[in-house]
Amino acid sequence: MLRIIAVLMTTVLLGSLCGCGLFASLDLTEEQSGLIAEYAAGLLKKYDKNAIRLMNPDAIPTPVDEEPEAPVEEQVPEEAEPVPEETEAVETEAPSFEDMRTEDATGEEEEESVAEVEYSIMTISDYLDLDGVDVNYKDYEICDTYPDQPDDSWLISMSAREGKKLVVLHFELTNNSDSEVPCDILNAGKQYRLIVNREKRINETVTVLMDSFSQFSGNIPVGGSEQTVLIFELDEEYVDSVSSLDLMIKDSEGSETFMLF
Repeated sequence: MLRIIAVLMTTVLLGSLCGCGLFASLDLTEEQSGLIAEYAAGLLKKYDKNAIRLMNPDAIPTPVDEEPEAPVEEQVPEEAEPVPEETEAVETEAPSFEDMRTEDATGEEEEESVAEVEYSIMTISDYLDLDGVDVNYKDYEICDTYPDQPDDSWLISMSAREGKKLVVLHFELTNNSDSEVPCDILNAGKQYRLIVNREKRINETVTVLMDSFSQFSGNIPVGGSEQTVLIFELDEEYVDSVSSLDLMIKDSEGSETFMLF
């Protein structure tokens, strides 16, 4: 093959020399000479591994290492985290003084009693374990506000809600011993109900009055006494028909009922 290439190259060279007048003309046209030269160059490139050095470096394409494309992972949309539902803020107002009232387990402020009233053989003092202190019921009053005319010693008073009246029970705590005695009714863990006309039961209205019976806790000196009250709210329609009042005192173990009048 190299011999063929050499012959072709010689032929091209001779043709060129003939064109210059050194050898006899081979009667090759310019086009034929170009084809022979192009063919010779192609053979050199095909059979000579070093032939690439003779070519125009700008015409040689730069080899590119093609890496296989990585498979595109299908992106699965992530589940959006559940957005917590907005809870409407509920403003809670601090209970007013008039709303501080005891309620029974049913949440009712008042309830009708159909059972026959059974009175206790104990005294109120004994049931409350007040050693050395006598508890005496004095009387009651029905009013709109208690105390009606507070003086400088009273910082607060309370009023009945619309459609109701206050029933104020007066109790006297007396030290009947020969020494000062503690009297702690506040921590006795009792609840108080008023029974009107042997049928209608009313829960105590919690107060922060200074003379509250259920909130009393202190020492009573020898021969001394304290004036206290229990307050309830009664519907106005019952005010003119009150014929009897009884006091029920209860705790988690049971209850006792005491006749007032």
